[in-house]
Order: sequence, then structure tokens, then C-alpha cells
Amino acid sequence: MKRVAFVFMLCLPFFTQLYAYDSSLLNLAAPVELDARQYEFTLQHRFITPLEDISKTIFGDEVSRGANPGFGLRLHLGKGLDVVGTYTYQNPSKGFTIGTGYNYSVPKIKSDLRLDVEYFSFRPTLDTREGNTFVLLAWQINLMPNRIRPVLNIGYNNYNEKVGVAAGFGLRLFKPLELIGEYYLATDPLDLDQKDIFVFGFDYKTYGHHFMIVVSNNAELGVRRLMRGAPSNDLYVGFNIHRLLEF
Repeated sequence: MKRVAFVFMLCLPFFTQLYAYDSSLLNLAAPVELDARQYEFTLQHRFITPLEDISKTIFGDEVSRGANPGFGLRLHLGKGLDVVGTYTYQNPSKGFTIGTGYNYSVPKIKSDLRLDVEYFSFRPTLDTREGNTFVLLAWQINLMPNRIRPVLNIGYNNYNEKVGVAAGFGLRLFKPLELIGEYYLATDPLDLDQKDIFVFGFDYKTYGHHFMIVVSNNAELGVRRLMRGAPSNDLYVGFNIHRLLEF
């Protein structure tokens, strides 16, 4: 993880910081298309210690349970087509995805669509690695442009042979600040009585960046993992940082 962050910092001088731009929600995919020669780097971070116990770790009364960090990079190829890659340090352990996404606008119904097809791989144990495919359809309705944007995600996880559904919205409170909510129906393949997942937080948009505060009852990253559900309703806190880049 430190090596990835170090390489990214070395590359910063070769990029140009750009204007404020639209991005996805806290976790849900949204059909937001970048311009030609643009890239989006994403850092996600979730504390594994429940929110109610974080104060105990700060004052040394309890050992921290660590964190679940992840990195992502989206490269726009033009004509609505992207190449996307992600990496998570744990939950799942040493997991990565690589895939493509296609954005399509439907002005007649004031909607935008995005289709993602990805291959994912992870380590269920230290000495084994497994992988499969995941297909995700994202639909965003331009109900009130620049004010509110409902988003629906429908995904099929070929590894679990399950269809997942999640919905969310972004509500613009004022120009740089957006309130975001997300809800995932639990589709755990083992039927372990997993609970639905709820996520809420804020997105502060500034030039070339999105800074997001995230609160959820699950500390995992990515739509595919969140669609499985949560073992409890304990709250976890984290953050996202999105940065737009251009060569």
C-alpha cells in the first residue's frame, strides 16, 4: 500500500489539476463521463473499528482494529468508453478488479446509463486466489439538474450467481456540498441472515477534487461487496478522495 501511494505522489508533477467536476456517489456507480485525456484517481478508506468504539482507540483504552483502504483509477478513452482498475488491501484480502465501462445519454427520458463489465480477483486464504466476473448497470435520472440525482445500480455477480440491487441519491445543499444516501438490498449467497446496507455522507467538491465523508453499517469497499449485505448494524466511518487528472 505504501508503495502504491509513493508511486502516485511521484506522478503528481506530470498531471494538471482541473476544474470542479461531477463524480460517482459514495460507493454507487453513476454514469458520469469524463472528457478526452482525463483520468480519475480514487482513494477509499474505511475504519474497521465501529464508530462507537473509535473514541476508546483514540484514548488508548482499546486496540484499533485497523482499516480497509483501496485505490482506483479510471481512464477515459473517448466516445463514452472507460478503462477502470481498483485494488483493496483487505476485505477482500489483496483484491483487485480490471474492466471497462460505457456511458450513454438518453435525453428523451432525461437519463444517463452506464454499463460496467469487470474481472475481479481476491485471496480467500493466504495461499489461494479466486476470481470471476461482475456486470453492473447504473441508471441516473436528471430529475432536477444540478440539484438532485437519483441513481439505481443493478449488478450480477457470477461468482455468487446472485443479482444485487442498490439505490441512492445526491442532493445538492449548495454549490460545492452534496448530501448523499445509498441503500443496498442484501443478497448474501450463503443466506447468513445478512442485513441490508445503508450509507450516508457528504461530498465537498472543489477544483479537481471530491472530498467525501462516509458513514455505513459495513466497512467493505465497492458496489459488488456491499450488495452482499452486512452482519450487523454497527456503524463505521471512512472517507473518499477523488482527483481529476489530465496529461
